[in-house]
Amino acid sequence: ACMKHFVGYSAPRNGHDREGAWLSRRELEQTYLPPFQAAVDAGVQSAMESYQEVNGEPVVGSAALLQGLLRERMGFEGLLVTDWHEVGNLHDFHRAASSPEEAVLLAIGGSSSLDMSMVPTDESFSVLMERLHARGAIDEARLDVSALRVLRLKEWLGLLPPPPAVRPAPWSHSEATVRLVESVGSASDAALAHEAARATVTLLKNAPPFDDDERPPLLPLLPADKGGSVRRVLVTGPAADSLGRLSGGWTAHWQGTVADEEIRGAGTPTLLEALRAVDGWEVDHLPGCSLPGTAFAVRSSCAQTNSSAELIAAAAAADVVVACLGEDPHTEKPGDLDDLSLDAGQLDLVRLLASAGKPIALVLVTGRPRLLHGVEALPQVNAVLQSFLPGPHGGAALADALLGRFEPSGRLPISWPTAASSLLYPHWHAVTQQCDGSRTCGVAWPFGHGLSYSRLQYGPLLLSSGALP
Repeated sequence: ACMKHFVGYSAPRNGHDREGAWLSRRELEQTYLPPFQAAVDAGVQSAMESYQEVNGEPVVGSAALLQGLLRERMGFEGLLVTDWHEVGNLHDFHRAASSPEEAVLLAIGGSSSLDMSMVPTDESFSVLMERLHARGAIDEARLDVSALRVLRLKEWLGLLPPPPAVRPAPWSHSEATVRLVESVGSASDAALAHEAARATVTLLKNAPPFDDDERPPLLPLLPADKGGSVRRVLVTGPAADSLGRLSGGWTAHWQGTVADEEIRGAGTPTLLEALRAVDGWEVDHLPGCSLPGTAFAVRSSCAQTNSSAELIAAAAAADVVVACLGEDPHTEKPGDLDDLSLDAGQLDLVRLLASAGKPIALVLVTGRPRLLHGVEALPQVNAVLQSFLPGPHGGAALADALLGRFEPSGRLPISWPTAASSLLYPHWHAVTQQCDGSRTCGVAWPFGHGLSYSRLQYGPLLLSSGALP
């Protein structure tokens, strides 16, 4: 495994990819280092440094972070690789080196403990390093240290053939490698992926339809032939019939894919397909609106594809509406946003559907908390499910959750904001950090929130020990 990105990559000052982080020593030690230390303790064999600067210093050239902290204090002995072109970025992006040659000297000769530069399309790193070594600017012993780490990892992975005297003819992969390759896409893999997708589902809201406390909560949905009252379902929204939007970036391609055939496998229906496979009800489908289909347009609004009259009529004819909202797949800089609001097209779609007066189950498939501007609180929006990015098995998992085939167990790892400024005050902020003079900032749902279909009762607390470890 490769642990990444070391360190502080998840704390950009303005929320944009590659933006620098300012971290107090306490924040670094208490929040950001423990996961990496756990990986080191578990024997992780490789690590990747992060794009950005921490407290004004580019990580890629930091002897303090990559040698003093990662190697010496945390005890990491594996291979350390850069993120894409980060050695060159010391000159091109960070402006910490006056030339590409000086960038290599800072990264390798400056005791940062790097072993490999990840730029498969450019050989300048090795050319410049050879030049620096030839004139004595980089010591050969320093290169030997990294070369040994590379060879040790290759040996551990079984990539190095045995010596010629004992080499079998013809050369074949180890039995362990063959078993691993043959297991890809196996039934056990698919079962694990489906279970992982189920674990992502977080039930954020579940109220009785029409504010009628005499009725049960909207979820789980129960078809009429199974004793329920749901005979017709309207499924809508840009993520309802898409595997790519369930999966996000780095799925098949850097920016993901909206071509479902690239990632479709056995047992991977979209949410629409999974709900249509349920006996006992009729499923209507109207997309409602259409997203551009590219990460480079994540700021675009969902364009309405059905007339308002058509959408209202379909919603009115249904017993319940399932509206699945989301984003086009994205990652890194192309996915940056200047506004956390979910686009107006999707929010307007929910408001339009609500005007039909039928119960709505809102399904959110977003890898980040988008501002909903009150649609989650509409009287007709009786249920809200969030699954972040559950992957190609997410359609089946979300349908299972809507039907009550398992208990949603997800809990929010963040506080879901009602305003962009609320993100400046995470759940662990100091009491002196306040929003509008209040200790509680505006959130739709707090950190750790998550409902289930069962009634829970908390009893008297018992301590397992009278002393803290």
